[in-house]
Amino acid sequence: MGKGFGFKTQTISIKERKVYRHFLDKVLQVAEQGLQKGQLLYSLLEKNLEKLNDVFAEVLRDWVASSFPNLTKSNARKKAKAIFVFSYWIREFTQGDKESNLEIAIGGYQSALKIYTRSEDSTEWGNINYNLGLIFRERQRGIFGDNLEQAIKYFQNSLKVFTHEFFPEQWARANHNLGATYCQRIYGEKSENLENAIIYFENALLVSTKQAYPDKWLAIKNDMASAYISCLQGE
Repeated sequence: MGKGFGFKTQTISIKERKVYRHFLDKVLQVAEQGLQKGQLLYSLLEKNLEKLNDVFAEVLRDWVASSFPNLTKSNARKKAKAIFVFSYWIREFTQGDKESNLEIAIGGYQSALKIYTRSEDSTEWGNINYNLGLIFRERQRGIFGDNLEQAIKYFQNSLKVFTHEFFPEQWARANHNLGATYCQRIYGEKSENLENAIIYFENALLVSTKQAYPDKWLAIKNDMASAYISCLQGE
């Protein structure tokens, strides 16, 4: 089932799959304690680096698909929160195979979206979409152009929740990333992509001012300069 998500197909025995399933249980038990337990989770991951691979990503997706429909709403939300926490930390994890870590994070976040909805869990839904945007921007597997399209979709989804009025910092952050992604975009007209990039950068600067956020302001200004140069050169 993993081909569409860039998994490298691996065949394992039922016994081996049970080992991965047991490891998933342990991971979620720690993750259920919340984001503040990152170091405890990392300690567990460091002892099981050989399991952080495409098989684990597939086991995670399969478990969600088979178990979530049978859980009560409260239990499903509890597990979804644990998966959200784990996905956050596995993306930041510097050990193991980076590509596999990202695929695991994608599987986790997309699984959490089966429970978290925009109407009932707007902040969580927005954060998951934003984080998926970040992952697809840096994803190594799959088709580069398609990954960027996914990133744009997820960043734009996050803006449905993170509005300028109520979530200015998150709104600016998503706009900055959209600008950077449109600069990289290979589908569509180059000039139109760069024009969109500049619009998103200008949006971000409405919040990330030189006075309030000098580092962010400088980063956005540098990205805007690159976009303007590309426009002038007609690249």
